[in-house]
Amino acid sequence: MLASRESRYHIYQRLAARAGVDLDPLCCWLLFRIQERAPVSQESLARRLRVPGEKLTPSIESLIQNEMVTATSQAGGQIQLTDDGQQTINKLAAAYEDSLTELLDGWSPEQEAELVILLRRVAMNLLSEDSSNELVRAGG
Repeated sequence: MLASRESRYHIYQRLAARAGVDLDPLCCWLLFRIQERAPVSQESLARRLRVPGEKLTPSIESLIQNEMVTATSQAGGQIQLTDDGQQTINKLAAAYEDSLTELLDGWSPEQEAELVILLRRVAMNLLSEDSSNELVRAGG
């Protein structure tokens, strides 16, 4: 797999830079996790990702501060993406698709519609993987 050559932390770090997104790798990764499960409480998200909830708190607070997600103020409040959060996910996914396209130097997306679909699928698969341990350790 393409991601096996380097750490997920560095993949997300480069994608954020390429996409012009000013978020750390864990926040980028969390946006995708929240998108997959929203609305979701922090406790439920941590349980599903098999990580301690307190490891997610600083990143979730950062996403709220950057207006990428909202959270209800009730105990066990629900977290969901904002329009800005969804736009950021779209930018990150597009940056990853562009990176994959560069790996296929000389190939033209206009020539092979099926390959474009495959590239999008590969990009979304990597960006939606739940292998959280490395990113959570690096982020906290």
